[in-house]
Amino acid sequence: WFGTTAFAIRVYPFLAGAAFFLLSLRLAREMFGERVALWTALLLAVPPVYITIATSVIPPDNYLATVALGSLALLITHRIVHAPAAPGRPSRRHLLLGIVCGLGFWVHILFIDFLVVAVGFAWLKDKLLPVRQGGWAPAGGFALGGLPLIAYNILHAFDTFIVARTVPAAVALEKGWMAVREIFPVLVGGVVPLYGDNPNLVHFSDPVWWSMAAFYVGLAAWIAWRFRIEWGRLARVSTAGTSGVSILVVLVLVSFVVFARSDRANSWAFRYLLPVMSALPILAALGLAKMAERSRRPVLAVGLAIVAIQAWGHGVVWAAWGDAETRARLDLPDDRPLVRYLDENGIRRAYGHFWISYRLTYETGERIICAQPYDERFGGRYRPKYTDRVDRATPAAFITLPGLGLEPDLIEHDLKLIGGRYRRVQVPPYTLFVDFKPPDEGVPLDPAGWGVRASHNGESARNAIDGDIFSRWGTGTAQRPGQWFEVDLGTRVPVTRVGMALGQFGSDLPRGIAVLGSLDGTIWTELARAERHLGGLVWGEFHPVFDVPGRFELALPDRPVRFLRLVQTGTADPFDWSISELFVYGRRPAAPGWPGWPSWDDSQRELGRRLFRDALEALEEGKEDAALVSLDRAVRADPGHASAWQRLANVAGRRGIADAGALRLELARVNRERGLVSEADALPASRGKKAGPARP
Repeated sequence: WFGTTAFAIRVYPFLAGAAFFLLSLRLAREMFGERVALWTALLLAVPPVYITIATSVIPPDNYLATVALGSLALLITHRIVHAPAAPGRPSRRHLLLGIVCGLGFWVHILFIDFLVVAVGFAWLKDKLLPVRQGGWAPAGGFALGGLPLIAYNILHAFDTFIVARTVPAAVALEKGWMAVREIFPVLVGGVVPLYGDNPNLVHFSDPVWWSMAAFYVGLAAWIAWRFRIEWGRLARVSTAGTSGVSILVVLVLVSFVVFARSDRANSWAFRYLLPVMSALPILAALGLAKMAERSRRPVLAVGLAIVAIQAWGHGVVWAAWGDAETRARLDLPDDRPLVRYLDENGIRRAYGHFWISYRLTYETGERIICAQPYDERFGGRYRPKYTDRVDRATPAAFITLPGLGLEPDLIEHDLKLIGGRYRRVQVPPYTLFVDFKPPDEGVPLDPAGWGVRASHNGESARNAIDGDIFSRWGTGTAQRPGQWFEVDLGTRVPVTRVGMALGQFGSDLPRGIAVLGSLDGTIWTELARAERHLGGLVWGEFHPVFDVPGRFELALPDRPVRFLRLVQTGTADPFDWSISELFVYGRRPAAPGWPGWPSWDDSQRELGRRLFRDALEALEEGKEDAALVSLDRAVRADPGHASAWQRLANVAGRRGIADAGALRLELARVNRERGLVSEADALPASRGKKAGPARP
């Protein structure tokens, strides 16, 4: 139903839009009468552009369905608060309200604004509702309507609510003003977004915009004064003598507060204020209807002017989308040539920015799986869906689009640094990288017998070659050009690659580096240089892969050296430069019995396990903050199992130090699902012992 079908793309948004329109009319009629309903119909007949774009034209993300269900919840709430009902016990309306709220919250967490208003006014109407006979009805209805959401979160440590982080009050005040200044004009049609939530906006001329602003400021002032008695009654925690205006105004205020407190809100996150559209057209219609009672023709002209402005906004979008160059700038290019190229070359797996990856996967019905190469939106906290599939696939492609995520020149820069071969292909406006051939990497060299020294903290330099991912060498001061780390390989060896693992200290990645080689430790030759480097682009089994935090590789020319010197060329405040383990690859055959240096994956997985054990120990000692820090580091250390570590972290944060056993139960479930951690790792029995890859 919700794949690439006509129902999902056309019918479902149309039904949601029709429901929102009809429910808005019904709500206006029941609250204020026929005249206000007619004005509401006029204002919504040609709605503000953002409602059309973000809720109907774009494949559904359930925003319009959420607002429609919210309008239904407001309608039921109004009937509960203001319609006559038998006193003393909850009615069927309470049960229905609970079901609608549960369903709306399942459809999208954005429904929280409506939920607060519905629960708040139902309680104001009857403060003894929870203890009355049948008082279970609203909560029972909510559980029934939201059953899929509740079941999912019980099984996944309430993952849905990870996004519900808040900001301090001072930041919230700034975001609240930003919402009034930058978000509100988009919602009322005074600013035209050319595509969903993005900064490509068209502004009206100042006279038009200031006229609209004056109307809405005047509307707010009139409502505040005309219904001032209602605000006093609400302040006394009562709904007696109030009207539907109270419900609508409180919804607007709640929406602005929720937006301001959210750490995800920004200057073009318009969708987070979308719930106000269940109230704003009706409040505007109420103001116009009251004004028309005194002067009909001028007010009709004002209403028609608002509709004309909104219609003009639709024309602007239509013209923009009809221009190929503008579509490309809006990240909406025609991707049929891209799909045709991938099909003709047998490429069924690819990496792309999340705007590209979701669209391509959706439009091809998952015939082509396109995934984010790493977690672009949340800084590596989650493992993107399908990325593992692309990591293991061949052939695969990197797809880039100017202005979206990684620039093609930057990817090509890093591809050259890690070696191997590839082709750069133009499928305008896309740039693709395909036909990957890995370099001849050589074998990992045994560090036994190496000598090391460094420009800073030379006494800890051997930590970089001790086989322990949890120890490190670091400069102990901010990164500055000229800092160096030197290795004496003991004999001349043709070297092909050098790599560094940062372990727990991914932020200490060198911001620029030069690799020098020497036969005698006196005369040096530059072998490789990276003045800028993304970090984390390394060769996988078949092609380069991203999302390996704290990992850095450089290909070297196949030439013999005895000494290698890594020289810092970048600057980073306040981060120092550190190396947990240094890896050197060369042509020398591995020594008899030498199993090779620990793989990157083994090292990172071991780091995740070690950090998790540290977290359990901290929990048992009552150090909850330290436990959560360790769990967060475990997520970053082992991104392949990030969701599992995050579930564990959620349990810790939710249940606190009093129930460390809950962590073990969650761990056991993870272990059964994925074989991620041994049962022994679940117990902090290794207290005081040093864990890490053993020396061969």
